[in-house]
Amino acid sequence: MKNALTKVDDPTIDEMPVVPLDLKADPDPNADKAMDDLIAEAEKKRPEVAIYQMQAEVQKQSLKDINSELLPTLNLYGLYVGAGTAGPKNLLCDLGPQECSTDLPTGFPSMFENTFNYSSPEYQVGMTLSINLRNRQAKADQFRAVLQYRQSQIASEQQQKGIRFDVRNSKFALEQAQAHVDAAQKARDLAQRTFDITKQEQLLGAKSGLDTLNAESALALLESALDAAQTAYEKAKVDIDRAIGETLERTGVSIDDAKLGVVTQSP
Repeated sequence: MKNALTKVDDPTIDEMPVVPLDLKADPDPNADKAMDDLIAEAEKKRPEVAIYQMQAEVQKQSLKDINSELLPTLNLYGLYVGAGTAGPKNLLCDLGPQECSTDLPTGFPSMFENTFNYSSPEYQVGMTLSINLRNRQAKADQFRAVLQYRQSQIASEQQQKGIRFDVRNSKFALEQAQAHVDAAQKARDLAQRTFDITKQEQLLGAKSGLDTLNAESALALLESALDAAQTAYEKAKVDIDRAIGETLERTGVSIDDAKLGVVTQSP
């Protein structure tokens, strides 16, 4: 317990006594719940359930992406380009007046205006169709993705089955531990009454001191057995909280408080 509280090797802490305040805790509320309710609660609160669900979604999305790569691909495109041409007249043209004449602008403003006034546009419309024929690499990726997705489904089913067995075993262990405590308590009470009667009979002369010592020894053994049964019962309570996934909730530990570094509620 001291090692869990501090990692510093302090002689002062080593010498401090540990006095438990809760010798016997309250009965566990899960003992009276139905088995189906405990399993449903575990499937909601156990962290590995969310982990397996996210892994299954990732595998499912990966399979969908790979299947999309095997489908035909059709791309449509359109292009419109406006051209603006300008420049001075060729002074070396010797073809004739009609061939050497031009109406092109010579300044930049006119050229910029012709770029957007549809005077000499260029249009393009087309499409490309791609069909996968015997794409062995994509097929291999698809088969691998299918296997991984099926494995994730099997792992999810095994995990859910493991949760059910875990909850059932914890519930049975809790009930057995409670029965052991009740039996040990009755045996201890009987030994206590036997010891009291034997001691009274010794005072009256009906029993010897040896009989009283034997009764006291039997009482001590049964008190030790009762302590062991109560310890096992407390461990069973902790184990069923773990199986259901409410250990942090039971102890008052908040993940949000740990992220923020601020404790809003006392454990």
